[in-house]
Amino acid sequence: MVPHEKPTLALALRLLDQELRPVIGGAGERWESRTFEGAEFWSPGVAPSAYRGRILLVPGALSPEVISSLLDALSAGAVAILLTEGAAENLSRSPELAALALALAEGSDWSDTATILRGLCPPGVANETAGLRRGDLFSLAQSLATLAGGAVSIVDTAGRIVGYSTLPDQPIDEVRRKSTLALKEAEPPSEDIDHIALFRSTRAMWVAPGPGRLGRVALPVRAQGELLGSVWLIVGEEENADAAIMFLNSVAGLTAHHMLEARDLEAAEGARSSDLLRTIMEDSTYRVHAAAELGLRTGEHYRALAFGASAPDGMNPVLASRRQLHQIWLIARSLFTWCRVAVLGDEIVVLVASASDERANAFAERVLTSNEMPHVAGIGSEAIGVENLAASMREAISIAQLLGRSVHQDTSGKRIARLDDVREQLGLERLLRHLDSTGVLEGDPLDRMDQFDASTGSDLAHTVTVFLESLGSVSECASALHVHPNTVRYRLEQVRSLGINLDLPSTRLWVWARISARSMFGS
Repeated sequence: MVPHEKPTLALALRLLDQELRPVIGGAGERWESRTFEGAEFWSPGVAPSAYRGRILLVPGALSPEVISSLLDALSAGAVAILLTEGAAENLSRSPELAALALALAEGSDWSDTATILRGLCPPGVANETAGLRRGDLFSLAQSLATLAGGAVSIVDTAGRIVGYSTLPDQPIDEVRRKSTLALKEAEPPSEDIDHIALFRSTRAMWVAPGPGRLGRVALPVRAQGELLGSVWLIVGEEENADAAIMFLNSVAGLTAHHMLEARDLEAAEGARSSDLLRTIMEDSTYRVHAAAELGLRTGEHYRALAFGASAPDGMNPVLASRRQLHQIWLIARSLFTWCRVAVLGDEIVVLVASASDERANAFAERVLTSNEMPHVAGIGSEAIGVENLAASMREAISIAQLLGRSVHQDTSGKRIARLDDVREQLGLERLLRHLDSTGVLEGDPLDRMDQFDASTGSDLAHTVTVFLESLGSVSECASALHVHPNTVRYRLEQVRSLGINLDLPSTRLWVWARISARSMFGS
């Protein structure tokens, strides 16, 4: 293929002859004449014109509605449709679609296939700048460190470390080590004298060494007057500063471009990840499509974790959520070969690949200890397959929500749990929530005691709680309440007068379950 020439479907079929086949044979000339510009996973609701020049990957079943949407996409300029073998066998009702359909061999990986097809296409100038994928600040930091010969950190205006180099044999100091582990500067830029001085400058400048810190050259990064952040290059001695200053000034425009792209991509990717994760969890029809678009591999082990957090007093909750999302994503990326992070409701949900119980727990602990905001973390079970992954996500979110509601958190307000740690509490809560939805809790024994206490100023509910905790011993109950045993007997008679017979095992079990739920969940 001539450089920058669009590839043909025939070329794709020759290169992927073990993975792809035309649904209808004998169409060699048609495949030779059809060129493509990319490969994308089909998504419902996207305008057909958006798929012009693309091969559409459709890993799910074909309903009449899906077939209609795919035909619209082909009419608008889509090049071909890539289907599962099972779906391809059922195209007799749509000969127009079958004529431009390819089948992916069973067991082939959708994500790998998409990557290979995209790799055949000419490199998109819009997606690359100076040989770097747009907005990839880690690759940018690595490239700058290679060219400058010193460790590089890229910091945004909030003090978050949004990219850093990891080249061996480049000296780093304690300040760099701590900021990299925490993924944030020790002091907010607005309170740090070096950052304040840098932000007043228009060009790179020398920053003298200090306690635990080697000498640096720092560059303020701006785009059309807007301050985006800064680049910090460790140079050690001041005699090396002039060359480093000249170098950083020369890449100021490139760095600004990538930081702007990173900001836009972060927002777009976050929204798309949220949509795809929500689809996996809630929509059985398009679950397979979403999993393929996220790059989930057949037979791979995945696990979901959910983090719940509350913003400190006075902080915008939306801003707090975005900061935490970014920090969790950076930590996950540093620990796992594959991860996806998104906000779903009040939780930040993370999908990771190949995470044992120990690795998942270590990841959760690092998140909780690296973030100043109170967190709880729910760890879902390991999953193979999309259905099991959806269950792992629901499980992780339920555990995080349970921990967030629990009144038995430790003094730091941070807890981590798996299903085995909270199985009984979670099961009890789900049972009572289901019963509550049926209306059966209204007017039950605990409800009657609450109403009596509210109208008379009594304390029957608490007395019964202690009585059951004392295993039905009047004397132990009286001792715990610091009252006379006859007072306990009198209150129990009042309970009986409300039609509540604590001599019945079923009544004791019911009241105990309701009281336990109140103790655990505060309501």
